Amino acid sequence: MNMRSLAALCCIWTAACGDGQSGPAGPIAVEPPDGAIALGADLYMVPLAEPVDGCPAFRAFSPNRMVVQAIYFRTADGRFVMDRQEADCT
Repeated sequence: MNMRSLAALCCIWTAACGDGQSGPAGPIAVEPPDGAIALGADLYMVPLAEPVDGCPAFRAFSPNRMVVQAIYFRTADGRFVMDRQEADCT
């Protein structure tokens, strides 16, 4: 067995011999960021620090659900959309 093979085998063996613990021990309590707008159960829109093309922009946030990582804008009727052309930027 050459040194490269032996080194690879040692790395695999070391990685496989973990303590069986992975990730947090339990749920982590996360509060919504300041200024977050509640949309429903565990779903919020958080204002971005800087406007995008002069228009207020938002990002989705949830403490325990997956969300789309995109920039959202708000329409005149209060909906959140990803299309900048539909946004009410006044």
